[in-house]
Amino acid sequence: MKVNVIKRDPDAWVRETKNQLPILNRNLDPALHPFERAREYVRATNAAKIERIFAKPFVMALNEHKEGVYKMRRHPKHLATVVTGAADGEIKTWNLSTRRCTGTLKAHEKFVNGLAVSINHVISVGDDKILVSNLQDDMNLSPKNNLQDPEGTSFTAVDWQRSDSDSSLIFATGGLDKLHLWDASLAQPLQSYAWGAESILCVKFNLIERSQLCATFNDRTVAFYDTRANTPVSKLVLKMNSNSASWNPMEPFSITMANDDYNLYTFDVRNLSTAVTVHTGFLGAVMDVDFSPTGKEFVAGSYDKTVRIFQNTYKNSREVYYTKRMQKTFCVQVSGDAQFLLSGSEDGNIRVWKMDASRPLRAMAQSEHEKIDYNKALIDRYSEFPEVKKLAKKRKLPRALFAKQRTFGVMRMKRRRKEESIKAHTKSSDVQEVPEKQKAIVKTLD
Repeated sequence: MKVNVIKRDPDAWVRETKNQLPILNRNLDPALHPFERAREYVRATNAAKIERIFAKPFVMALNEHKEGVYKMRRHPKHLATVVTGAADGEIKTWNLSTRRCTGTLKAHEKFVNGLAVSINHVISVGDDKILVSNLQDDMNLSPKNNLQDPEGTSFTAVDWQRSDSDSSLIFATGGLDKLHLWDASLAQPLQSYAWGAESILCVKFNLIERSQLCATFNDRTVAFYDTRANTPVSKLVLKMNSNSASWNPMEPFSITMANDDYNLYTFDVRNLSTAVTVHTGFLGAVMDVDFSPTGKEFVAGSYDKTVRIFQNTYKNSREVYYTKRMQKTFCVQVSGDAQFLLSGSEDGNIRVWKMDASRPLRAMAQSEHEKIDYNKALIDRYSEFPEVKKLAKKRKLPRALFAKQRTFGVMRMKRRRKEESIKAHTKSSDVQEVPEKQKAIVKTLD
């Protein structure tokens, strides 16, 4: 007599230890799971609800400054070290892990107009001088030397050139009409660039192509330089001023500019005739922008008292942060591990926020990490479905900003309706449509 039996290998279902999770055998045949998509949609809706419930982005506030915080830079190697400059000329170094101020230096008589932090030095500029300070092992500051402009003008911006050597320190400063390239060991600038007669608002070195330099001017222009040459490379003229700029740390040809027209513009320096992306959402002039070390996101602070997080290829922000007491935001920074962002505002406070608002700060088990990643994957997959979209993308704003947002929406619709009416009642040969990505550009110069 022949008897058919089912034989299973014990290794396929028996646990090795009692602490191991039970092994489940699943048949992934779609015919056996006809409601899989419906179940996933319910899970995605629940994941979006849970993410909003646990969204608590604010971490802490550092409030030892007596005046508004206008400049902020993080240390390139120490994750917990941040340097800030205030309106009273005072510079402070902070240890974020201990939440303490580790050093204070009275650097300038008036505003700290610019700040740069290298591995061993802190460079600050003001109306009076350039101050190069040593950054000691305990993250305290000690003045090293003072530099003066050869023509006696004030300084408005500074940034340092990244280098593999710790011994040399090359940095660039912007003044009322010229851009100077300095060596910290010399009393006179190495090179001077003059293109126009307006003051410089921002100076930024490229993090990958280290000889490339960008400067924004008060006459609405953005100039690009190469320190290996004696002349500027190209110039871009926009309709309004760019208050700050930030190079993408992963794409040497990509740069994002914070503009006075409430928008941010991402450009490819190889083709400045059109913007790659126009980032909208702010209801005030954008004062500062900084890229995450991953190169996928950047943060920006605005005159409308909010901080927003953008993905570098998306038009709208994914997060907006604000508090009841926070005033106009003048500087923002992303931490070196891309987990936190810092904002400095006019009220003298430095606020620390989470980049992922709902992710816990405590140590988590591997299963918790996997669950959070699975929920995010579900939200991304069903992000355009109505219930998930409403929960995942909608953000609350203060009443004043909400009313202003509605007003701007009405104005935008009126402008669009007017353009459509002009187009409908004009010969097609006389109508020149300007794409949205080119409306802010006046001209480009080489």
